[in-house]
Amino acid sequence: MGSDAGTDEFTVLCSVVCADDARPTDDYCSAASVETCWERCISRLAAAPDPNELCTECLLEDAQFGVDYIAIPLCEWNDECGEDRCDFRGCVYCESEEAAATTCREAMRQAVECELELGRVGECADVCG
Repeated sequence: MGSDAGTDEFTVLCSVVCADDARPTDDYCSAASVETCWERCISRLAAAPDPNELCTECLLEDAQFGVDYIAIPLCEWNDECGEDRCDFRGCVYCESEEAAATTCREAMRQAVECELELGRVGECADVCG
């Protein structure tokens, strides 16, 4: 690798791969997870014998990073609400109260550990030299 241009390109590519695109009402990847993703991504690209554009695209083609679930509230019938009452991590609201549901989800979202999943390196041998 060696050149600043390659490092800059890797930075851009890994920034895209390791971006946490969680909505403001969903859990999000912890800072440590993002850092680990970044390190693994840069290392993978830097280890390629010839990290040309086709090679880097291949090495990151199947990369996945982010929260792989959506937390859901526990809801059950409640006479006071006249409908289901929902509990999202201790924040309670009547099911039809969309603003309250959004407020709860925003207030109770949390950082979680995320893993970077990558495809197999061997599949890129032809384009990576």
